[in-house]
Amino acid sequence: MQGALVWWIYGIAETAFSVGIPNVRLALSSVFPDLLPPGGVPRVVGTLQTAVLLLTYLAVGAALSALQAGLISLFRARRIRAAAPSILWSAVATLTLVAVFALNALAAGEALVVPAVILPFGLSILRLDLAWRPGSHARWMRLTHPLTVSVILVGSAFLMQPRPELGQALVYSLGIAYGFGVLLIAWATARSGWRRPQEGITRHQWPMVWGTVALFSFVAIAATLPQDPRQRPLRRPAASPRSGDQRPNVILITWDTVRADHLSLYSYGRDTTPFLRELGRENATIYTHAIATSNWTLPTLASIFTGQNPRSHAAHYYSRFLAALPIAEQFETLAEVLSREGYRTGGIVANTHVLVPAFGFDRGFSYYDYSTLPWPFVQEPRCYLLREAVRILATSLVPRKSQDSKYVTADEINEGARRFLESPSGNRQPFFLFLNYMDAHTPYVPPPPFADRFPGRDKQFRWARASKRSNETGRLLRPLAARELQHLTSQYDGAIAYLDDRLRRLFGTLRNLGLYDNSLIIVTADHGEAFGEAGLIGHGVSVYQHQIHVPLIVKFPSPAPGATVDILVSASDLFATVLDVVGAKHSQALAGRSLRHIQSKELRWICSESDWEPKDSCSLFDARPREVAVISGTMKVIYRRDGATEVYDLAADPTETRNLHTASQLPAEWAARLSEYLKSEATTQAGFRVPDPDTIRRLRALGYLN
Repeated sequence: MQGALVWWIYGIAETAFSVGIPNVRLALSSVFPDLLPPGGVPRVVGTLQTAVLLLTYLAVGAALSALQAGLISLFRARRIRAAAPSILWSAVATLTLVAVFALNALAAGEALVVPAVILPFGLSILRLDLAWRPGSHARWMRLTHPLTVSVILVGSAFLMQPRPELGQALVYSLGIAYGFGVLLIAWATARSGWRRPQEGITRHQWPMVWGTVALFSFVAIAATLPQDPRQRPLRRPAASPRSGDQRPNVILITWDTVRADHLSLYSYGRDTTPFLRELGRENATIYTHAIATSNWTLPTLASIFTGQNPRSHAAHYYSRFLAALPIAEQFETLAEVLSREGYRTGGIVANTHVLVPAFGFDRGFSYYDYSTLPWPFVQEPRCYLLREAVRILATSLVPRKSQDSKYVTADEINEGARRFLESPSGNRQPFFLFLNYMDAHTPYVPPPPFADRFPGRDKQFRWARASKRSNETGRLLRPLAARELQHLTSQYDGAIAYLDDRLRRLFGTLRNLGLYDNSLIIVTADHGEAFGEAGLIGHGVSVYQHQIHVPLIVKFPSPAPGATVDILVSASDLFATVLDVVGAKHSQALAGRSLRHIQSKELRWICSESDWEPKDSCSLFDARPREVAVISGTMKVIYRRDGATEVYDLAADPTETRNLHTASQLPAEWAARLSEYLKSEATTQAGFRVPDPDTIRRLRALGYLN
């Protein structure tokens, strides 16, 4: 019973920190914005998860203590009988808890947290000593109580996490204060006197104790309810329909993390996209050289939504400040323009980390659904907490799809699209529908039969164990083993095949509702993915082709015969294309141009970039990309912030393995184009958001921040 109680007390303290700290931070940042930059409350605590965890801690504590009691009682039984039982066994359970916490932190790769166990370990040893000491001051009993030890343990671990937003001076001050606290308690312990300890909990008091356990468990579980429900879709008044409006509908579809060269549409060896190939033969235009404006979601989707390059729309991540900016207010989004033009607007997105109101992607939508996956065992960004170890253990007992999935599936996105399309106003008013799919994003968990569509699947593979294969720059710590590469590519390709199949179903719904012919449908991706090329993994890590060459398929209204177009195009061209097709007016200058007016022989200059860093000062607005790719014709130049330059002929070397750059400077024309791009007017915003460390850690684990 003592063991169960000690572990349950830890669970309560752990829940209090997980639920309380984000909410306290949010409250403080709203009252004292200059003291703490605003940061979101990460959804890290599930209600069912908390209930299961508290029960698990009770069971684990009881089982471990029973085992320890049996082993310890085999030796020096007379010495054990001389100790106060409740103090002895609570001390043993607390020591075990502290040891397991340290081992879990090491296993989770959170070595910075391990020193947090020093003080709790010392207090646990002191409590063990109190079980035999004749006489003790009551304050030492309180100081070594499992509740005190648990709060110090979790609080110290939380304190020792990197906190870039607080500044190094404050972090060092907190660390020094913590060290002095440890020394002070050690000094006080050495000078203390002793009295006989109290027996502790008696047999007649246990019913009251377990009643208290039930009450506090209920309170802890209830405290998680505000964080647990699914995010409800945003609903706003829709634009009024116009009489006899026959303008085409607009459907924008983005497949997150899909690189062009893994589509059979682009001659990939595996038949991943049979439906898109059919569509290309029938009535869609296939663009073979589409380039994303960046190597990750936020800037590229912002370019699609505004027609601006990232330097202008400013929606980017700034590595030095850990700052993420939303779409600049002065630019109308595609949804805002079309809503103003009388379109009904709806968005249904699976990327609930980036395509959220905080970054401005909901602007102009009368309906915007960014619901999170209702998986009760939510991943905990603080991996050093025992609740994350228990979550991994619990999820190992369920199918891999349930264990690794982080986003709603293509089937759920399609179902949301069907409800939007079948709404009563669907046939009376043209609409703009934005659909975002995340099935090809890590951790690559396509459903059956697509998980086994292509050879190489390793059923023992677990993303939770393999996600730390690279450093913060996306560079592999070791080359991918053949078995790992085969598994990753088979599941990635299976996910693309799943998306292709669900796209077929979506198009079938459009045809059944009579909406297909008079619709402009765009299918593209925001960025690609690396699988060991150039020693890189994931995305947001370079501007090589595997990161920025994306698919682009456009079905124009009143379908014409299928066509393949080899001109160089950019994600920023899609905004102008939509406005051109629907005849909408827009007064702002655009970086992109309508695809219908780009000539086949035209020589274009397309740029793509990585995340930003300030140049020298602490100003956010002198920031420049770490890398910029400039592409014209078949030639590509990569310019890096450190001055390194790479030149590739994509026609002869599509995998970019032979750097042709030998001179110390770029050719004059290319240098001028690069300078023109970097000198384009930067958007000034009044403030920026600094996510809290939990959000940063969570986004980094998903591959968004590096």
